[in-house]
Amino acid sequence: MNLTTEALMLSSLVLDEEFVRQTLPYFKADYFSDKNEKVIFDIIKDYLQKYNTLPNKTTLIFDVREKKELNDSEYEYISEYINNIYKIERPTDSTWLVKQAEEFCQNKAVYNAIIQSIEIYDGKSKEYTTHAIPQLIKEAIGVNFDNHVGMDFFDDVKNRFEYYSKVENKVEFDLDILNLITGGGVSKKTLNLILAGVFVGKSLTLVHLAAAYAKAGYDVLYISMEMREEEVFKRIDANMLKIPTDKIADIGFEKYNSRIEKLKQKSYGKIKVKEYAPCSAHAGHFNNLLQELKLKQRFTPQVILVDYLGIVASSRQKAASAGSHTYLTSVAEELRALAFEYDVPLWSAQQLNRTGASSSDAEMTDIGGSFGIPATADFIMSLARTEELDAIQQLLVKILKNRYRGSIDKKRFCIGVDIMTQTLYDVSDSEQDGLVDNRPKEPEGKDLKEKFSTANKNRFAALDASLGPEYEVVPFRGFDDD
Repeated sequence: MNLTTEALMLSSLVLDEEFVRQTLPYFKADYFSDKNEKVIFDIIKDYLQKYNTLPNKTTLIFDVREKKELNDSEYEYISEYINNIYKIERPTDSTWLVKQAEEFCQNKAVYNAIIQSIEIYDGKSKEYTTHAIPQLIKEAIGVNFDNHVGMDFFDDVKNRFEYYSKVENKVEFDLDILNLITGGGVSKKTLNLILAGVFVGKSLTLVHLAAAYAKAGYDVLYISMEMREEEVFKRIDANMLKIPTDKIADIGFEKYNSRIEKLKQKSYGKIKVKEYAPCSAHAGHFNNLLQELKLKQRFTPQVILVDYLGIVASSRQKAASAGSHTYLTSVAEELRALAFEYDVPLWSAQQLNRTGASSSDAEMTDIGGSFGIPATADFIMSLARTEELDAIQQLLVKILKNRYRGSIDKKRFCIGVDIMTQTLYDVSDSEQDGLVDNRPKEPEGKDLKEKFSTANKNRFAALDASLGPEYEVVPFRGFDDD
């Protein structure tokens, strides 16, 4: 037989245990263009995964015989092929062999991605749209043999402890209560969500976060899927300059420009805003934007905000062929992958459904569109407004998910809000008396259920008995406004 790269790879997979350990996870049957070689690879891989030892040619040929879909000539050809790969002389340089395997997988991945892209472009794919082509090519180009296979509990003690101790792994809030809850801020490579009904404060919160992060020295990218860039910046201006949004134009250009120049003298981070039409852009577009900003403006954000998740498109799914659960779950996963790739915290928002929007006690089941969204996110907080809260300029916040595990007993609290200047702030204890969760703390003893109200009894039945009711939350004094 001719010594092809495919034959060398298959031979190494049955004769070299070290080669198998380093390379098997990266091989795919699609990398073998000949259908008989695909059959051989599948048999080898199945055997290795099932028995965790190298197969001999007898076992492989026997397994081939079990393939009922093969005719006699195919069986004879594959059996002969298996005999021959056991006769190939082993390379003495294992590093060279692994490098050959890596190049083989890379070349095949790119070739397959190009072929698949052509099919998508020609409209022959039922699963993907043309927007998926850049991501397919990118993933193919990114194929490599990563030697890092995880962290060891005993061997990586120093690296692990250094990670725990590094402050830069957290991006702090300018609100004391949120820093308390998250243990010092949100982490990089995470997806963080704000939930609320219509006209409650999702965009306001994202705008405040953008301004606050910039004041802290972080470079910020704000991607808007519903407001034009000028409207986003009007809100950011209001926050930064402490001027109501409807009064900014009244101060005149000279005064406005003078105030911007004063801010420029401070060590603030930059803020970039990019608008897209609703449902027209996905994580692939955002990735291209990030690359352009890096090349053309030497701008690499340290925080990304996307307003908002529910009207972001998916690069992998067709909206028409996928249900809202599958589609929006895909969007959430793609945004989190973007955060992971660029090593940043990513903030977004999502609408509550009709039940959640009309309640001041939203649950994760009240998230509109897909329960896959909360499963993907790392941190989720819901916002609620009432007439009483509006009268004293406050928002009710409820923490629904928190992977950062700061103060876990602080579930519900109020924060101050100045809508005209798009600003959030901490409030004192006395300013939210009677507005936070004042339900009793968890009672002790076996008569636990009897101490709840009828409404809480019904709720208790759906929860683990060890959780008990939510705890009373006491707010904390925040930072002074600068």
